[in-house]
Amino acid sequence: MKKMRLLAAVMLSAATMFSSVAMAAPKAVSKTAAKATPKVYVNPIKLEDHHVIDGVFSCTYPLITGAKDSKANTAINANIAEKIYEFTAPFNHTATVGSPFKKVDANIDHANIKGSTNYEITYNANTLLSMILTKTVTVPHKDGTSYTMTMKDGLNYNSEGKVITADNWSNIAKAVNMEDPFSTASLKKSVSDALAAKNLTAVKNYEQNLSMAKQNYYLDADTNLHALYMPGFIAPESAGWFDVLLSANLLK
Repeated sequence: MKKMRLLAAVMLSAATMFSSVAMAAPKAVSKTAAKATPKVYVNPIKLEDHHVIDGVFSCTYPLITGAKDSKANTAINANIAEKIYEFTAPFNHTATVGSPFKKVDANIDHANIKGSTNYEITYNANTLLSMILTKTVTVPHKDGTSYTMTMKDGLNYNSEGKVITADNWSNIAKAVNMEDPFSTASLKKSVSDALAAKNLTAVKNYEQNLSMAKQNYYLDADTNLHALYMPGFIAPESAGWFDVLLSANLLK
């Protein structure tokens, strides 16, 4: 947990330096290809696999080509690119220039930092697109050890190019007189059920982290909402990323 938070601190610190820098287009290394989805969807938003090299990262991500119009395509693609860049930029900076944390930087084998991004389409039908974007980096040390950090983003859009937020789902729940899946009480119950299902015990003060679900969730193929929690924030770090099925299903 300490190492993960240290790497996160390095990443966030460097990201601050990049906040006013426009994202440069990565170098394309292969042609796009149609991305297969695990289920036949009704009226899906068209997209393609896209592969690029971005510094020390080999990135695979979806390129949206069939939203409502070109403006919507651009809006979704820009948001996905931003999510990738905010992760890759700090580590690319560390690999080429060094980390702002000198004691940490002295132990890093800069030439061998490697990372990747990939994604899974979890829902794509009826003007809604949901996915999990996975970003991973391995930072080797000069003593032969290394540390791997993985981040997961639940990303959600409609065909007009707008980001679908947790508040949108909360408003729908209210309109149809259903329990808000993102309320504190509902999240606590969903987390409790998920922990019990895996015979896990919550970490101390986990309640403080329940609201993280509002920034990191996805919709599955059966239209169930899921929250994604970082290791160690709800369940023990050894459990890895913690996927919580939320209590409300608002599309059925």
